Amino acid sequence: MKRTLSLVLVAVLALLPACMKLSVGNTVNADGSGDMEMSFGYKLDTIEMLKGMVEGQMGEEGGGDGEDPFAKMDEIFDEKKIKESMTKAGMNDVTTKIEEKDGWKTMTVKGKIKSYDEMMKKASESEDVKKAKAEDPEAGAMIDKLMGGSFGFFKTDKEDVVKMSLIPPIGDLLPGGEENPLEKLDEMDEDQRAMIEQQMEQMRAMFALDQMKVEMRVRLPGEIIDAQGVKKDEKEANVATWTLKGADVGLDSVKTMFGMKNGLWVKFKKPANFGITLKEEKKAESKPAGGTTPKSPEKKTGEEEKKKKEDG
Repeated sequence: MKRTLSLVLVAVLALLPACMKLSVGNTVNADGSGDMEMSFGYKLDTIEMLKGMVEGQMGEEGGGDGEDPFAKMDEIFDEKKIKESMTKAGMNDVTTKIEEKDGWKTMTVKGKIKSYDEMMKKASESEDVKKAKAEDPEAGAMIDKLMGGSFGFFKTDKEDVVKMSLIPPIGDLLPGGEENPLEKLDEMDEDQRAMIEQQMEQMRAMFALDQMKVEMRVRLPGEIIDAQGVKKDEKEANVATWTLKGADVGLDSVKTMFGMKNGLWVKFKKPANFGITLKEEKKAESKPAGGTTPKSPEKKTGEEEKKKKEDG
């Protein structure tokens, strides 16, 4: 029974994005300032249906000790808290707007970024980050990796080209260099795959999965010359977008984390007097096959000399 409850909670957590829409747009200016606009919304009737599923299942199972996945839903739409949070993160002139239309509840947040350098520094030193790191060491390690070198603006091998990392490779964020657990989907046999795909189709119809949409959009101060995981705008050479539509969600797209497995980044022409500090990009450490550590040349030489004396 506990397993049934766990599966329901996992399904609910997995389906929360299915009834949501999220759009994040960032503008980066040559002087290091910028703008941000974020829109977040959820389908009202689908959320109520999910709540009913959880409450009904918990009643049958005799309650549960897990965290309510809906507990913080109201906080997301707390305009005062959102403004305070964004201001602490280094944003100015923050405005919010909440509306209910066509069965959706949506919040739109806009703000100006005086300095990306200052904002990233404030984010890494914020009380929320310190609290998260203290409460969860693994989450803290992930935050350190993000703030310390996986996300932001980087130098490249060309003086006039900048790399902006939007989402680091998933493997860079896993504790201890663990493999992406979603890759285990490859281990399923045909019957298991068919069963899960059938369940996903049922959920797609029940929870309006096809209406889900997540989008990230960035406008840069120079022409984009290379990119990974994002699409360069056909009309504006300095704009790139990553989009996930519910209609595209399936087992294969889950395995690649919807194109984010290897990270999302763009390289663009560096404008004169670019106002953002560029970091040195850390190279991935190569791991020996089989997880063994090769012997150093000095140690190997010593062993060979000892063996030679014994044989002699």
